[in-house]
Amino acid sequence: MKLTKKQQKIALDFLKKVWTQDRGCNVCSTTDWTVHKELYEMRQFSSGELTVGGSFVPLLMLECKNCGNTLTINATKVGLVGQGEDNE
Repeated sequence: MKLTKKQQKIALDFLKKVWTQDRGCNVCSTTDWTVHKELYEMRQFSSGELTVGGSFVPLLMLECKNCGNTLTINATKVGLVGQGEDNE
């Protein structure tokens, strides 16, 4: 799902609020991050079986621009999906 401008602002505001400690990458120690403009999802592992439906976790992705280390944050906690909010 591509984030709207409003959702991108919500994501950045959330990160500024909660990411108060050292923002260095735990792999290369740089502090140059990019926030993906799309949401991704992680599904429950099903041993290679095709699963239709089921539960998943919507994720906001942050990527280190230097080494590619990727952090994921639950997009529901950020306020980008669910919770009955209209973020369009």
